[in-house]
Amino acid sequence: MTSKILKPRYIPLIYLIISVILIINCQTIYGSTDLFDEIELYYLIGLTDLTVGVTHLQGYIEPITDEDEFATKVFIEGRFAVYLKGKVKGKYLVTAQLDTGEGSLSEFRSILKRQDLTVNPDQYYPIYGDDSTIQNDVKTSGKLYLSVEWDNYKILWGDYASDFNTTVLTAYNRQLYGVKLDLNDHNSGIKYFWSIPGTIHSIDKIKSTGSSIYYLKYANILSGSDRLKIEVQDRAIGEIIKTISLQLGRDYTIDYLQGRVILLRALEDLTGNSNIINNSITLDNDIFLIAEYEHIPEEIATDSTYGFRAYSCKEFLNLGGNLISEKTQNGELYTLYGADMTYAPPGDQVYFKTEWAYSVNQPDQINYSDSGGLSYIALPVIGGEKGSNAVDVNFNFQLPTNVTDLSNLSLSGDLSYKEKGFVSSTQQSLNEQGLAKIKLQGNLLDFLVNNNIVLKRASGGEDINFAAIILSGDYSPQMSLSSSLRYQKIMEKDLAPLEDTIIGLRIDYTESSAEKYYLIEQFTLNNNQHTPVNHRVIVGMDAAILDQLRLKSDVSAGSLGDFARLNLKYYYTDQGYLYGEFHKEKDAFGGVTNRFFTGNNLEWNQQLTFLLERQSSWGTYADVSTNLIGLEYLPTDNWLLGLEYTSGNFDKKQERPYDRYSTIKIEEVTKKLFEDLEIEEIGVYERDSIGIKSALNLADLNYHCYLQASLINGDDNLVQYLVRNRLNWDLNPQLALITELDGSLTMDPSLADEWARGIEGNLGFAYRPITDDSLNLFGKFTYLENLSPAEQISGTVPDERSAIATLEGVYDLIANLQLSEKLAYKSSALRSDDTEEWITSDTYLWINRLNYAILAGWGVYGEYRRLWNTLAQDSKQGYLIGMDWDIAPHTQLGIGYNFTDFNDDLTNLNYESQGLFMNVMQKW
Repeated sequence: MTSKILKPRYIPLIYLIISVILIINCQTIYGSTDLFDEIELYYLIGLTDLTVGVTHLQGYIEPITDEDEFATKVFIEGRFAVYLKGKVKGKYLVTAQLDTGEGSLSEFRSILKRQDLTVNPDQYYPIYGDDSTIQNDVKTSGKLYLSVEWDNYKILWGDYASDFNTTVLTAYNRQLYGVKLDLNDHNSGIKYFWSIPGTIHSIDKIKSTGSSIYYLKYANILSGSDRLKIEVQDRAIGEIIKTISLQLGRDYTIDYLQGRVILLRALEDLTGNSNIINNSITLDNDIFLIAEYEHIPEEIATDSTYGFRAYSCKEFLNLGGNLISEKTQNGELYTLYGADMTYAPPGDQVYFKTEWAYSVNQPDQINYSDSGGLSYIALPVIGGEKGSNAVDVNFNFQLPTNVTDLSNLSLSGDLSYKEKGFVSSTQQSLNEQGLAKIKLQGNLLDFLVNNNIVLKRASGGEDINFAAIILSGDYSPQMSLSSSLRYQKIMEKDLAPLEDTIIGLRIDYTESSAEKYYLIEQFTLNNNQHTPVNHRVIVGMDAAILDQLRLKSDVSAGSLGDFARLNLKYYYTDQGYLYGEFHKEKDAFGGVTNRFFTGNNLEWNQQLTFLLERQSSWGTYADVSTNLIGLEYLPTDNWLLGLEYTSGNFDKKQERPYDRYSTIKIEEVTKKLFEDLEIEEIGVYERDSIGIKSALNLADLNYHCYLQASLINGDDNLVQYLVRNRLNWDLNPQLALITELDGSLTMDPSLADEWARGIEGNLGFAYRPITDDSLNLFGKFTYLENLSPAEQISGTVPDERSAIATLEGVYDLIANLQLSEKLAYKSSALRSDDTEEWITSDTYLWINRLNYAILAGWGVYGEYRRLWNTLAQDSKQGYLIGMDWDIAPHTQLGIGYNFTDFNDDLTNLNYESQGLFMNVMQKW
């Protein structure tokens, strides 16, 4: 016999009869061997509930809001929850989970949608101090999960990664919720996905600042959706030289709430450089942190996306095709489709792959930052309904020895062409682009080994022409030589053309793995009257001065400007090191930029870890600073304390003068383009935050706490507070306590009132004696707060503050007689918006219940309940009677009559409870 105080429903007699018939039929099916004979069940757990009734209203005792509806109509409500795992016919592995939650059957279609991914303050989570654990075998952010696997086939509904990454031009990677098919055999296959994500796909392209701290454009990021990589890009033509994928925990950490990334190693340490000729002052390639992620908008995104790929392999030939379609936030339909072909016979003699793609419109914008994420520029919308093409070719041929006297000779190449306006999920073609790179490798010259000859040809429509030949090889085991001859022509409408020819030489000398030196010289052989002379010499070193001290230094003098850089890293223990760098440059316009950063990364011992970094950049054009302090301390094996402080400041003084010669690239948006399109920099300019975390794990107590305060100054001046708390405490085998507190509070100091979103706290306990369990006590306290931002469109959802406290007890009077008591109190305040006064109300509930077991499987019960409210100055009281009957194994039917019109849940007083009711519960 259940001891829970019921929530009755009104059900006409005809629906009662129908429900009984359904239960009998379900029970017959469940007991039948025909359905389950072919299933080898591993797990089957479920719960069903069905309620049918008519809405019935007689007054109200609490203020009715605009969203309360009391239409007189038949309603069908219920809940179905099931988890199943097993094999069908010994072949099909099925994993399924469905939990519709309590609600109307007309709303069950919402099981196909991603649920709210943020803390929902309107949702009520009653918790007790149960000593239980949760182990999740499925990954889903919705109500439904279904996976069917056999051979090389898989059908999935749940959370997944789209993983369209076998091609370059039509790559598409998102973390989605929906359907995914992966069906393939040895020679062919198809992939398909469809989703209404509920999130927005964002791509941030952040230029390296030398710091370890980078801020993403958006906060409130979907956990686990981050995919980060490093791109090294040639400054001359925008060619991506190297791509390095980063791994969470090994290479970086991320704060999903704040959108902050901390790299565990500097970007320059991961990439290096190999340039010979450059138009800029420094030697470095352009290094970018590329972050793809899903962020949760304030208003749930309703855009849909789907993708399809089909491929077939016949001997050495692989053919494929992709189709991507995405409805963007502005209502446009972005479409990307293409075809690819790969020819790769056995061995390493021949490899050939070509791709073609076509895009219409574009997905959500790519965001660009050159300040470490303190400010962002949204790259302009370029994709249109007309559509644009792109082609990419990659090949590698090992030439046979009977063709030439030279041995080990190979020819490889990358050819690409993109029309203006072509857009994929990770790149935008702002101009017509063409790039050809041919590489001949082998023993070509007697005095050099491992020779390489590289031919590069790049074009940007009618604006840019670029050609270069690069020869490199090893002169000795310690010395390598490389030289380049480059021709470049830049033309723009209404501007004089820039044209020059430059030759460059680079010498690299490696004494050992810990000692490297290099020398670079370049000379302008020919230039027209509108093009500056670009002579330059650079000397650099990377050497271990002492066993613990490493020095990297570059000094450059040239026609376009001068720079000097000194980088030191000191390893004072095996686990810790200090690092610092000073960089100074002066451009041809007289502008000066200074940059200095220092840090400490230390794992002092098994108990203490310390991280410190400060970066400052100041000069003619802007002042930038970032700071990071992190500390983790383990006083014992079970206790963790942590402190983290971060800050960032970006103060723009003046625009950097536009230099066509040193800034125009093929794939990058130039400063001139920004000025022509009047694109303004947007984003936050100052951020300061401090966080404290603590964790304690004992045999009978687990506690986790994180507190964070942030000060944000920029377009908006805001103060934010974040809190997360979890406590599970078994005080003794009979008494357990559990608490949780999640939420955020945001305040604008310029406003008289504060505004916040998403605060929810719960405190619950359970007293369950082991030896004498005649008395059981349960209690909970819940606090809910939902305050919409002043500028947010919140529809008819009112601001709310509520506190609910309940206490329940069950006591066995005699062998077959049980007494249940429930006391509840709710204090609530409502307002339609921040211009209205709060309407406060206090509600009280008292329920008495007697349960009497007549026979095994049979029982009757009766209740007296009373409800009163201070605002309405009204009260309600009445009786409830009912009967429980175990009509079959795992199935219980309850029937009775409620003489009142309210239930026992103070968070949902809908007054639909009066009349005949039936409770049907089935568990298996």
